[in-house]
Amino acid sequence: QIKVRGHRVEPRQVEAVLAAHPFVRDCAVTLTPGGQLWALIQTAEGADRGFDGLHDWLRDRLPSYQIPDRIECVSELPRLPSGKLDRRQLGILVNAAISAGPAWMPGDTAEGALARIWQDLLGAPPHGPDADFFQSGGHSLLSMRLLVDLERRLGVRVSLAAFLANPTPRGLIERVRAGEAISQWQSLVPVNPSGSRAPFFCVHGDPTALGPHLHPETPYYWLHHAQAGGNVSYATVESLAGDHVAEIRSIQPNGPYRLAGYSFGGLIAFEMARQLESVGESVSFLGLIEPTLVKAGTPSDTTLGGIDEAETDPVLRAFARRARSLKGRALRKLRMEWCEQYVRSGRTMPAELRDFHMVQLFAQAGRAYAYPRYGGSAVLFVSAETAAHSDRINDLVTHWHGVCAAGVDLVAAEGVASHTDLFREPQVAALADLIERRLT
Repeated sequence: QIKVRGHRVEPRQVEAVLAAHPFVRDCAVTLTPGGQLWALIQTAEGADRGFDGLHDWLRDRLPSYQIPDRIECVSELPRLPSGKLDRRQLGILVNAAISAGPAWMPGDTAEGALARIWQDLLGAPPHGPDADFFQSGGHSLLSMRLLVDLERRLGVRVSLAAFLANPTPRGLIERVRAGEAISQWQSLVPVNPSGSRAPFFCVHGDPTALGPHLHPETPYYWLHHAQAGGNVSYATVESLAGDHVAEIRSIQPNGPYRLAGYSFGGLIAFEMARQLESVGESVSFLGLIEPTLVKAGTPSDTTLGGIDEAETDPVLRAFARRARSLKGRALRKLRMEWCEQYVRSGRTMPAELRDFHMVQLFAQAGRAYAYPRYGGSAVLFVSAETAAHSDRINDLVTHWHGVCAAGVDLVAAEGVASHTDLFREPQVAALADLIERRLT
């Protein structure tokens, strides 16, 4: 066994899956000195007809952490007279490939921009057109930055759902060249849509962190705000939840439903359960993962630089110029007015404003929510930090007991230090284990 990014991997299991591919004649899986999982492939005759589909083949059969970071084709694998792999010669082959540099060289402006963004975020350029962003060290927050930076540099917006379906340079460039343009990002993202069990839907949190730790037969869908839509104008928890309910019912028309929500997403998940109950549907699991209100913050004064040079609308350009001379609360107020002007004008909101806009809408929605009574039960998951504060726990339990007619179970995630650690490696594994126990 070898350890890859905190997961134990058995190379022979990965080799067995690779060997089952019709275009693979022989293969070996090894760990590089830099900690990457590599596969060396000796292809069968005719492999050029279907070799590009090998990554999809692996994704359908292996968990994400077992998929090789890089696949190299070799004319022949080194073997000892006994027929066993010659590990020493295998290491020489790997080191030679590393010394040769990246297998993917950008061929045009779009590919060059993507390679630079990729390197800025992950510290190294993609090693090939099928390099997996998440297997290369990325996570959901970095993926959002990647897509925002791509839009800023190339003027093309790629949806998060499309990116998660194929998180590689090849997939991104295909979307960019197609000129993908959408008015609003889809909220429902199929992180792992396959499996024989009932689907599990989670609102907010990091999908790429939780997904690998859930049971492979549990279809997992992530719901997030439609933040790439330039003029999203949600104002209530009820409207957010209503849109999410419509989306999950397109996947699962009838209950029982299994829902969870993290932080502000906990409020949305609770309201989703209440709306489903109101139309006669049942909810078998409602997980509230430290459900807290998102407070309106004060974004950095430097996040909006450069917009006035690109903006052609004179009113919006005036907002940008005024923003340069303000700070703190006055700047936040101006930005809120600025967002409202974009909504009224129907123009696409710049990437720099969208996150700020959604945080303000969430804060407004949370303050206005009345917490109507729900007839079912809920499981309240908390971190060790929250569990250690008796006053905070008492307030949480008292509040949620008051709105969940069938009661609330309190579950502390041992070993998870804080609110933000709930969706961070390696602590997220403890949260996933607790959720799985309740799902089965």
